[in-house]
Amino acid sequence: MSSALRRFVTDHHGRVVVAEPPNGPILAWTMLAVAARASAGPAKPLLRAAGDAALAWWAGSELLDGDSPFRRTLGGATLLLLANKRLRRATP
Repeated sequence: MSSALRRFVTDHHGRVVVAEPPNGPILAWTMLAVAARASAGPAKPLLRAAGDAALAWWAGSELLDGDSPFRRTLGGATLLLLANKRLRRATP
């Protein structure tokens, strides 16, 4: 592994940190996404919005406190994708 890639995926202790066990916001997003997909009623938009909020919470946390530059980049990219998704839904 090149030194630049190693710096990108390691934390300040030198441990490779690309994937971690799921935390609360990711678990909430997963459950809400499954519920939204299964829903056909008026709750569907609310479940989608709550799922997006949970994912934004996770992404913001990673952006600000991610253990490696990779995790911080992943959080920022996720926030950009969520914003793009919201803007596309809002545009007629």
